[in-house]
Amino acid sequence: MLNAEFIKKLSAERKEPAWLLHKRLEAFERFSSLPLQSFRYGLHIMLKFDFDFEKLEIEPQPNTSDDSVISEAFKENYAKLVKQDKFSALTLALATCKFLHAKENEILDINLNQQDQFNHTLIIAEPNSQLNIIEKIKANSSNYRGNIVEIHAAENTEINFISYQRLSKETYCVTSKVAELQKNAKVNWLDITLGAKFAKSDVVSLLKGKGAATNSYGIFLGSKEQQFDLYAEAIHAAEETKSDILMKGALKDKAKALYRGLIKIEPVAAKSDGYQKEEVLLLSEDAEADAIPNLEIKNEDVRCTHGASIGKIDDEKLFYLMSRGLSRREAEKLIVEGFFDSLLQKVNIQNEIKSILLKKLK
Repeated sequence: MLNAEFIKKLSAERKEPAWLLHKRLEAFERFSSLPLQSFRYGLHIMLKFDFDFEKLEIEPQPNTSDDSVISEAFKENYAKLVKQDKFSALTLALATCKFLHAKENEILDINLNQQDQFNHTLIIAEPNSQLNIIEKIKANSSNYRGNIVEIHAAENTEINFISYQRLSKETYCVTSKVAELQKNAKVNWLDITLGAKFAKSDVVSLLKGKGAATNSYGIFLGSKEQQFDLYAEAIHAAEETKSDILMKGALKDKAKALYRGLIKIEPVAAKSDGYQKEEVLLLSEDAEADAIPNLEIKNEDVRCTHGASIGKIDDEKLFYLMSRGLSRREAEKLIVEGFFDSLLQKVNIQNEIKSILLKKLK
């Protein structure tokens, strides 16, 4: 049973410092008191989140302790960027903590295999460093998964973060990724959502330094009765900052996806450039997609655009391919592969991930 005593026991088994236990108990108190987020966005846009937290199954928690997690740098930056909602509070109360630290001028390639039920990864990149990270949120037996990533990118850093989630279609999954970027820093996101019964994924970039930039790309593929709530946000809080948000997805059967995006230009962010777009292919009559792109602009000396397109496969394209000897299914698959290819060419993505995407399209 999840309660304060359980969290105290968990923290003691991990040999955590008193300050971290205090943070966990604070998070559990927030989780217990905060209401569940509504998934109704407007009059006709609603997703069904029917998970009962009273029936939350807590997996056996790992008892290992990473010395880097209890360092002063981890303590100073712990959860500074994390949203204070019910989902994040639950993850912070229980998460296995990881700390990745790139020192000045260092280049690191890292694979993150997030197999625990709850994960919190803190990443600090010192000036002129580079991090290339691939995060895999894999299948397990739990009915709920929580995952938080927070990035502190110092001046002139570059971080490439690819995350893909392919959990069981019986699992509820809530992930949150947030980055704070200083002068001329760059963070490139690729967020791939394939699994889970209900998946909520937030990707937020706070551009705090002059010349900071982010590319926030997302891919989702839904089938059966999967539901996806996908959110991307770029906050321009300094001049000459740049953001590019692009989401592409395909849905079949009775799957449903909702994209919400926000580009926010603060008064100090003159000469900034923001762009966001969502493109969705509906592969069945019962599949459904909605998009809510938003711009919030408080400076006139900027360029911002947004758009969304949701539709079915063009019948003329299907006819052309089928007239060349392809079956309807083969023609549809080829068109969907081409639909995603323009995005995949923008990022350095592993062949393993490409093969998983193509397999999902079958």
